[in-house]
Amino acid sequence: MDALTGTAQPYTQARTTPSLFDLTERLEHSLRSRHVGRAWLSEVEAKLHAYRACLQRHVIAAEGDRGWIAALRNDDPRMEPLARRARGDFARLDRQVLTAMATVRQPTRQAPDIRHDVRDLIELTRHHRARCARLVHEAFVLDLGVA
Repeated sequence: MDALTGTAQPYTQARTTPSLFDLTERLEHSLRSRHVGRAWLSEVEAKLHAYRACLQRHVIAAEGDRGWIAALRNDDPRMEPLARRARGDFARLDRQVLTAMATVRQPTRQAPDIRHDVRDLIELTRHHRARCARLVHEAFVLDLGVA
């Protein structure tokens, strides 16, 4: 079951494809590491690439023809402002992951700079997750007729 959309996922997809939020936890794990050598840089860079690929899938799942944001937005016009803010997160998240990736690739890179960029990405992802959860909650409340 997808935590954001409430839709069932095929067993193989759920087991082999980490979510955006799983990848965020992996990046947090890298931040907690005391290592800052070449292996750590390679690990962070690989995680950032995986995050960006997952973000692209996340955007398609949300914005596609049968995307969950489009479906929720179409349920009630009151959902549009929340949906617009959630959609706005996509570009900010992509810019931040690209910024972090560029920092990792710089010849003069410093671990504190990389950690700062990754922390910013994690914080933006947390805000996005909260915004999506609120969007789903509001849609649920509307469906129940509680509003």
